[in-house]
Amino acid sequence: MSCSKRHLKRLFKAKKEFYTEQLAVKNEASVRVRGNDAATENIAHCNSFHSTNATREKLPLKNFFRDKIKAWQIKNRIGHKSLRELLFILKEENLDVPLSPLVLLDLKNEEVVIEHVPGKYVHLGLKNQIKKIESSVLEFNEIVFDINFDGLPLFNSSRTQLWPILIRIVNIPNISVFPVGIYKGKQKPSDIDKFLSYFVNEFQFLKVNGLEPGGKICELKIRSLICDAPARAFACGIPHHTSAHGCSKCTAEANKFRNTLVYPTKVGKIVSDEDFDLRRHIDHHQIGFRTVKTPFEKVNLKMITQVPLDPMHLIDLGVMKKFLVRILKNKLSYEKRLCVANKKQISDHLESLKIHIPKKFVRLPRSIEQVAHWKATEFRQFLLYTGILVLKDKVHEDVYYEFLLLHCACRLLSCSKNVHSNLKNAEDTLKLFVENFPKIFGDDSVSYNVHSLLHLADSVKTLGAIQNFSAYDFENYLQN
Repeated sequence: MSCSKRHLKRLFKAKKEFYTEQLAVKNEASVRVRGNDAATENIAHCNSFHSTNATREKLPLKNFFRDKIKAWQIKNRIGHKSLRELLFILKEENLDVPLSPLVLLDLKNEEVVIEHVPGKYVHLGLKNQIKKIESSVLEFNEIVFDINFDGLPLFNSSRTQLWPILIRIVNIPNISVFPVGIYKGKQKPSDIDKFLSYFVNEFQFLKVNGLEPGGKICELKIRSLICDAPARAFACGIPHHTSAHGCSKCTAEANKFRNTLVYPTKVGKIVSDEDFDLRRHIDHHQIGFRTVKTPFEKVNLKMITQVPLDPMHLIDLGVMKKFLVRILKNKLSYEKRLCVANKKQISDHLESLKIHIPKKFVRLPRSIEQVAHWKATEFRQFLLYTGILVLKDKVHEDVYYEFLLLHCACRLLSCSKNVHSNLKNAEDTLKLFVENFPKIFGDDSVSYNVHSLLHLADSVKTLGAIQNFSAYDFENYLQN
């Protein structure tokens, strides 16, 4: 249903007369109480309501007035085009109303899009986003959260991508991930300082002044920064994982072997938060941040202990995928290679398990021949549940033993109840896995991900079981 501009003016005039009468009745009641002098003031105030646009003060749109417009729009099914015309008329009458129907109906915030070469950035605001879940945080004195950001391609035929800054509250249950800022452009943000400046400035202000949901002051705390290796290098000002000094946790240096960058199977000297802050290992910092603090250092984030290795990208999409691809492509010694018949048996066995997979698993097993198209949850399911069954007696015993080492270590680190008591066993198991990896898959097989397993236990010590600091929640939100 649509209305003409003339009809909208008549509706507005009727509403205006109604609220004028209500204001007059209210003022008349006040006159009887306050006496003649007060009456004179109120009459003058009522008369001023009919003054010209030049002298009339801007009247705020009261909440009940806004609610009535919303109810009228819904009841009569007024289109956004007609509603926009009504808002324009109200604006002409000097009422303080938004010109956008989406803002009036609380469907959109009036956010400012900021030019951010080579793209654009909109800051939704940490405070504004927490206000939307105000009822859930009222009983808490502090809000502890994780931060994540990563590139998200929008189209197959274009380089346009989003870089959202996402927040996950960890100390309050049943609150989903939400964005506080979004960058859009054909390239990644060119300047990490500029990209994070609005978030960092707002967080520093709220850190000092506190957040006040419902009038109660809450303290904000960052627990960790959770990103994959490229985004972590971008955020922390450290060399990328494809460089010789790519490991941010220790001083181990990678070397070229058969045109492949290979990391050592032993841990180098551990880098501490203090070492990072004082730039004691200068090669472990990008040139632009060797004398300058990164944005997260400015909010006192500990760049080693509070920036964990993300298990989703490290284990599931990293080591587990590499393990299976190397088996399928027979990048093994001759006696350990997998024959075609055994590959088919593994695939058939996996697909036969479909009827036994509970609904809590978001994906059913697929043929191992489609491993290049598997999602992270499929690699995780294979590692923790199905792999121990389908690989038995179908791969060489050394390969199966290597898989069991990773399986057992990850099961131990996934058990929230006993993770700290099992930490030493899991750490030793991962060390043995990394030491054996080149013996199974060749000297050129120890990549950044394989080496980084040596540091996984350190993140577990501070953040708990590996699912506590995994990027799965953030990756699931990106689908929205």
